[in-house]
Amino acid sequence: MNNETCGCGSEEKTSSAKGIVRINYKEDFELVVELLAGDKPYKLGDEDFRIDFMVMASRYTVGRTGGVCERCSVDGNKIRCFMDGHGLPPGELRAEVKVNTPDPNYADGKRLSVAIADGTVVLVKDNTRFDGAVIKANIPVALVDAYQLAKEHGYKGTIDEYYATFTDVGQLKENIKGTLDKMTKAEKLRADAEKERDKAETERQRKQDGLNTAEGERVKNEQQRQTNEQQRQTNEQARQKAERLRVQQETARQQAENTRVKDEQQRTDNETKRLQAERERVQAENARSEKENERTTHEQARTDAEKLRAKAETKRVSAEQLRVEAETKRVETEKEIKSTLEYVNAQKYIKENEYEREVKAIEAIKNAPKDPTQDVWLDATDGEIKSGPATGNLTKNAITYYYLGKRVIKGAFYGATREGAWKANDYLRHLDVRNWDMTLCTDAGYKFYRYSSLVSLDTSNWNLSALINGEDMFSGCTSLQSLDTSGWNLSALTNGGQMFSGCTSLQSLDTSGWNLSALANGEYMFYGCSSLQTLDFRKSTFRNVVNFDRAFVDCVILAELWLPLTFDKLTTLDLCIPSWGNTDKGLASLRWTFGEGADDRTAKGLPPCTVRLDRKVYDRLTDNERAAAAKKGWTITK
Repeated sequence: MNNETCGCGSEEKTSSAKGIVRINYKEDFELVVELLAGDKPYKLGDEDFRIDFMVMASRYTVGRTGGVCERCSVDGNKIRCFMDGHGLPPGELRAEVKVNTPDPNYADGKRLSVAIADGTVVLVKDNTRFDGAVIKANIPVALVDAYQLAKEHGYKGTIDEYYATFTDVGQLKENIKGTLDKMTKAEKLRADAEKERDKAETERQRKQDGLNTAEGERVKNEQQRQTNEQQRQTNEQARQKAERLRVQQETARQQAENTRVKDEQQRTDNETKRLQAERERVQAENARSEKENERTTHEQARTDAEKLRAKAETKRVSAEQLRVEAETKRVETEKEIKSTLEYVNAQKYIKENEYEREVKAIEAIKNAPKDPTQDVWLDATDGEIKSGPATGNLTKNAITYYYLGKRVIKGAFYGATREGAWKANDYLRHLDVRNWDMTLCTDAGYKFYRYSSLVSLDTSNWNLSALINGEDMFSGCTSLQSLDTSGWNLSALTNGGQMFSGCTSLQSLDTSGWNLSALANGEYMFYGCSSLQTLDFRKSTFRNVVNFDRAFVDCVILAELWLPLTFDKLTTLDLCIPSWGNTDKGLASLRWTFGEGADDRTAKGLPPCTVRLDRKVYDRLTDNERAAAAKKGWTITK
């Protein structure tokens, strides 16, 4: 029998490590367990193992089960253990290594080998001091027969062939059988001893746990006692400090009381002196009062006299002002009377036999051949019938045009009369412009500027598709009551500034078919249209408008305005129209404008636009309607 292995017949070997390793118990660390079989390395194969690290009753386990490592890794005979979040308290660290060693002498082919290592690693509360922690553990190895050893050393024959090499095979087999029986009994005894050791260890652990519990309770009580003692000392110090402070305050109070008594005595002396001085002062004051009363009486008399003088002066100044005002009014009245007489005389001259002259003029024009190149009119200055080329502007002195020649307007057609762009006609009441072809007209600026007597104008057949400039086109037509614009095409219009400004008598204007998509300037466009009640722009857009300032100022009875909020290039918009929304249809137009008619500027990435409304109009919208408009980028103010 060859005893090549060591540890024969022994139960356990205690591991050892060089030196004592000190590790802070709150730190995570690595620990290497080196396995030995006697003085040779014990290399692990595929066998499972378990290592329990213990400090008193606390335990932390690593190992390999079913070939899967948990909290460790294996390198030959070394097991690297990862002590992450171990939770072990301060104290001496013990390691218990259990390996399921392959052994054919056991029914399941495995033998549990146990090794204990302790006294080499200590968990402490202070700083960690170590370069590396290694624990060595000796694994017990059981005896095996010679044939098995020979096979491990490379023997290829059978067991019979192997034992045939010995001189006394039979005796050898008997010896082997006896040895195996002894080994079986020894192993059984070892297993029984192991069970007894486990029971003893369990009992020891239970007692240790009890001791640890008692020790923990004692430590806890000691800590509570120390805490109470510290609190008592703190309270005592606070009491002593408060007592010292009380003594200081009492001393200060006594000093203050002494000072108060001294001050009170001083105050009494001063009060006596003050009373004496007060009596003397009262006597002097009485004497002064008597003299002051005399002075006051004289002063009052002087003041009364001064008031009477000032009152008289005020009356004189008022009378002078009334005289000057009366004189000024007299002069102005004389001027007005003179001007009125001059006007009456002029009108008398104009109106004398006007009807007869108009009848004669109409009769003469009816009988005369029509010349499309000539305009014929009645002159307001002399009452004569006159004519002129149809290619020129109207004359400023015409009262009634009896015949207008045919015009084909090309390009610019601006200016009020033949006499000049600013020479307005104050007499003309009716005008038939059906012979005018406006198809090619691009500029009609100031065309009917300040035709203050013009009541009607037939523009129903006009084609304004080429019109670009309509600035002041009807500005100042204060008597104009209606204008047929239903067929107008304004798709090319860019300048509509003051186009209908001052048309105070204009009651209606059909804008429902207008297309103002090219409009850039709408400043004062309907300024002062004080008789206008309805405007509808629902078929139009205003995306190119850069100036819409005061477009509806003084449109005081405009109640119904359908205005699409499509002003992409504006950030402020003044829509102070006091009557907007004061009728049912008007309120519907107001809500449509800030609801369905409002573009979503936020979705288009445009900056917000502030819209200023009249205070009453602002209140006609609900909070929800204003909030919905603001969400789209239209901030409503008043």
